[in-house]
Amino acid sequence: MDSDRDRDEIGIGGRSSEEYRKSQSDEVDESLRNSEGRRSFRNPFARPSGRMEELTSQPETPLQFMPEAPDPIISPATPVGELPHLTTLSVDDAAVSGVEPVSSEIAPQQSRQETPTRDLGEGLGGTPGRVDDRHVTLREALAGSAENARQDEAAEREEGDGQRRVSHSVQSHGGDPLMADLVPGAETQEPGYLNSFSQQSEVTDHETDVQDAAESSLPRESESTSFTGQNYGSGPFHQAVNQEVNNFWKGDFVRQIAIPREDLAACSEHRFVAPRDPGQLEEASRHLASQGVVILSASPGNGRRTAALRLLNTLGVTPRPLELFDLEPEWSKPSIERLPKIGGQGYVLDLSELPEGDPDGRFGRDLANYGNDGRKKGWFLVILASPKEWKGAWVEPTLEFTVGLSSPDAKVLVKSELRARSSGDRVEWLDDPVFTGIWQSNPPAQESRRLARIIAEAKQRDLAKIVDEFRGWHDHIEGLLNRREPRGQGDPSLLSMRATVWAGALLHGGQFRSVLKAADALLEDLEISRASAEVLADATSSRRLAAAKISTYGEQAFHEQDKHDLAPAILQNLWEEFPTQRELLRSWAVSVAADLTVPEEDARRVTKMLLHLATVRRDGDILDSIGTGLVGRRRQLAVEALTAAALDSQIGAYVRHRLYLWARNPSSEETIKLVTEVCGGELGVKKPGIALTRLRWAAGQSPFGSRPVTEALRRLVEARPAEVREAVGVWLDDDKLRIQALVVFLALASSESGAAFLLRNAEEESDRRRFVEAWQQLLTTEDAREAVDSQLTKWGELADRGALRRDALVDLLADVYEPAIYRNGLSRFFADGSDFVESFWGQVLTEAIVRSKRRREGRTE
Repeated sequence: MDSDRDRDEIGIGGRSSEEYRKSQSDEVDESLRNSEGRRSFRNPFARPSGRMEELTSQPETPLQFMPEAPDPIISPATPVGELPHLTTLSVDDAAVSGVEPVSSEIAPQQSRQETPTRDLGEGLGGTPGRVDDRHVTLREALAGSAENARQDEAAEREEGDGQRRVSHSVQSHGGDPLMADLVPGAETQEPGYLNSFSQQSEVTDHETDVQDAAESSLPRESESTSFTGQNYGSGPFHQAVNQEVNNFWKGDFVRQIAIPREDLAACSEHRFVAPRDPGQLEEASRHLASQGVVILSASPGNGRRTAALRLLNTLGVTPRPLELFDLEPEWSKPSIERLPKIGGQGYVLDLSELPEGDPDGRFGRDLANYGNDGRKKGWFLVILASPKEWKGAWVEPTLEFTVGLSSPDAKVLVKSELRARSSGDRVEWLDDPVFTGIWQSNPPAQESRRLARIIAEAKQRDLAKIVDEFRGWHDHIEGLLNRREPRGQGDPSLLSMRATVWAGALLHGGQFRSVLKAADALLEDLEISRASAEVLADATSSRRLAAAKISTYGEQAFHEQDKHDLAPAILQNLWEEFPTQRELLRSWAVSVAADLTVPEEDARRVTKMLLHLATVRRDGDILDSIGTGLVGRRRQLAVEALTAAALDSQIGAYVRHRLYLWARNPSSEETIKLVTEVCGGELGVKKPGIALTRLRWAAGQSPFGSRPVTEALRRLVEARPAEVREAVGVWLDDDKLRIQALVVFLALASSESGAAFLLRNAEEESDRRRFVEAWQQLLTTEDAREAVDSQLTKWGELADRGALRRDALVDLLADVYEPAIYRNGLSRFFADGSDFVESFWGQVLTEAIVRSKRRREGRTE
């Protein structure tokens, strides 16, 4: 219609609008008179005549609301644009028409026309009137009737199976695809059905999960190494796919990562070196073939993983070679239920570091049963265990298939590695007497391979230097730390000189001023005063550096650069030689990186050096110190270092495990922020599955409206929208993850890209249902109230500016507020004036009332 006057002339339902208003007014008055003991409720259809028509409340009767009375403002055949509108609103008290009870089903809507709406003040001849205290307040009106809600719920139980079904039939609105018809009931699925979230994903470089071999439902970890490209039938394989889809984004689960080809090369026939006791490998092979599982008990670094791959790759009891995978668990306790069960596959599971607390008492028995089942159906498992951890009553059922494993002969292994590195011409070096001590000590496999690398990379045949580097420059470091000549006048004290040696190693290549500052900080931690008098009485800076054998090149300071990896060797020596002081040393080193007076590039050097030390030593305490000590402006350094480490092919699994433990059991708020930022950065882009599972745990430890969580999800939505959509869908459907899922949902809604992402996805019926239910749950979550109110206000502003699609947002929020119990918070959007109904929130409220009316009338027909 072109104007309100045209609308009055044409009329509504064959009558003029005035006649229609009069009939509706009479109907509402009759309804009000039949409602004994009700507080006064203004008839919105009545024309104002100097005072408002009202019924005075009876003081002795508690507040009630009209039961299933016809909506005084809505006619089922009336398009939205032609609805009569409110004539009075105020900030404190206002009369609101169309109060409806709680609904849990939305009836199909009529087509909505884009017609002008009537001004709130129309017919008033001036400023809208004010409702006195005897009228129902806006908050009371929007809250609805609890009794009516119970009646609606009872009616729905009679009509259906008790499951909430939200169906929509929204007609196209201005060509907007978001407003197109949606299939009713699409969200109701059979158990185990892969919903729209689990059917979408995007292939990720360097990532693969076994489920992608059947259907692209999970993020990939890396290119799978398959010997056959076949499986043992679609039944077991697809069963495992469904199991993984159900568990992947939720609580505990085990990720499958294809074994890299270079790892398999180490166990090939021409390169593999058996343990010193060859009978151990033969025994392990017999257990694996007969029981489907074997446990290799040995310390990390002795070659046990290569031995495990050799066992699986040469098993010979299957019709074709096994497809091999590392298992990377993310669980609170080991559980056999989470292990994959796919015929034709072999698994390596490292349980060297068990979660806090022993596994369940039945774990050992379940493991034996898992192996027997796998032997029959074609999957096999090798567990890597540490003798220090693999003990207790729960392991007794596993003792019959547990094998201790020794390292290979060091000299034989070094020869093999030199040939693999195309340095076979240097094999004869190994017969020199300078290596005799090394062969007698027979270092573990990891160290033997390191020796092979040092020999292969040596620029010349300086065998003494090669041995010294292999031994961590032990003799050289001993000379640095223990002055042989008497202290001369002007020389630093022994402790001052040692502090400078250690600081130089921590800041190798950094500014010499930073080295001296770090040395003084360590002395202060040792309660040695470094006040001006003490500093001026001590040795000069050049003397201190010279005594520590630190050379300067311009502003930079270095330990002897011709000694490869001397700086990390000094720190390793410090941790080894002074084990009782490790807590003090960790605190000191992290404080140097956190000191804002230290240049950022030097602080970055410290962080990388500590990270290297932590991963070489598998020292979680150092990582914890980095996570809690680098805060504020320096937290980004920890984020960079941990991200690089988490993506590293050698130490990545260990660092990712630490991030998982931090997310589940954070030691501080700063730790949560660190995990969140790491997962929202490069790690999330390259390994979205790993990042999102940790981010969910971090979100559960964060407040609603957390800025770090919001920023992390904004980046992931922009880089990996398919994975975010899949994960959030699974989380929102799981009642056990309710709080975590709602924090994530609100964080998505709190950025413009995240809000647009939610609106796009809501075109799908299942996503629309999740959208509506998530907002409704947030509206009733006390801890979220402030953040929710703030974000909804911003959404209205973004819609008014055109940053968000207004019609789509009105359509969705109308579903959110259709049940009257959720409308209580809308009161803050009301203000005096005549333009409320045409405002964003006025449109939301009007449309919610329309749907409530039609839903109820559709059900009672």
